[in-house]
Amino acid sequence: MFAQLRSLLLVAAVAVSGARAAEAAPKTDIVILNNGDRLTVEIKTMSRGRLTVKTDALGTPKVDWGDVVGLQSSRSYEIEVTDGRRYYGSLIESARNHVLVRGLIGTPTDLVLLDIIRVTPLGAGFWSRLDGSLDAGFNFTSASEQTQWTLNTAVEYRRKAFLNRASLSSQLTKLEASSQTRNNLNLSSQRFLKNRWFTGGVGQFLQDESLDLDLRSVLGAIAGRYITQSNHTTVSMFTGGGYTLEHYTGSTAESSFEVLFGGDWEWFSPASSSIDLSSTAISYYNVGTRARARIEFSTSLKREIFKDFYWNLSGFDSYDGAPPKETQKKNDFGITLSVGYSF
Repeated sequence: MFAQLRSLLLVAAVAVSGARAAEAAPKTDIVILNNGDRLTVEIKTMSRGRLTVKTDALGTPKVDWGDVVGLQSSRSYEIEVTDGRRYYGSLIESARNHVLVRGLIGTPTDLVLLDIIRVTPLGAGFWSRLDGSLDAGFNFTSASEQTQWTLNTAVEYRRKAFLNRASLSSQLTKLEASSQTRNNLNLSSQRFLKNRWFTGGVGQFLQDESLDLDLRSVLGAIAGRYITQSNHTTVSMFTGGGYTLEHYTGSTAESSFEVLFGGDWEWFSPASSSIDLSSTAISYYNVGTRARARIEFSTSLKREIFKDFYWNLSGFDSYDGAPPKETQKKNDFGITLSVGYSF
């Protein structure tokens, strides 16, 4: 199953990059920079502190949002600010470091540029709202005859009031005549509410031979809040419950209900250095007769090498306080270095 998923995601990544390159719109938007330059461009999007624009001469460069002091565009946008509020309308040049958002009715709203964390053109197609990455790594050690392949991919689709994410991490380790695999598929969907609150659902499908885990499936519902969000960092906390079905090697499948607590932390640098650091931790507590706690942790450090290509240092840790058998390992962790492409 995971081999098929990897193939499908790879094909999707190629299709996405081709479709995005084919998109075009009139370049009539104005971006005013801190040094006084006025650029006539097409505003594609702004998120994670980086404004992506399209120009005839330079393609689609990214501009540090902190270098932008003014905007102007007759097209309509969805604009999100740090407190979670959203505004809709065209952009009017205002005082330095400000912009006016003109809706269909009423007086234009004055916003401070540094309070804006996301700008998305209204009516943008499916491909324009899709962001993703794909990276792969390889490691060989001659002394121990150990070979390791890794594949990581993630896709994020954002639309009005919703954020959907999917990620797949796969490792294959061969040591002489033996081999072990680990495949982890994570799915999540968030619906944004007022004051940075959200509700949503989560899913995880994990196979880990080193833990004798044939498959663990988790489906749950969560509620949480973004503690902070800015053009440099976001922090969110959430809680909820989930149904878990597990099958270990040599054991019958078991199901249980678990309470979960978790959090996400992301930090991203200006466009000039393009460094992204993200971490997610989720703890699970069995509500049934068997006392048990589990922790799933993942982290990733990405640094852009050149346009849309990056290296990725990622790690994971899976801890199970009470596996079905005493002889089974309680913990599995790993660190990988890979090179990839973002789209």
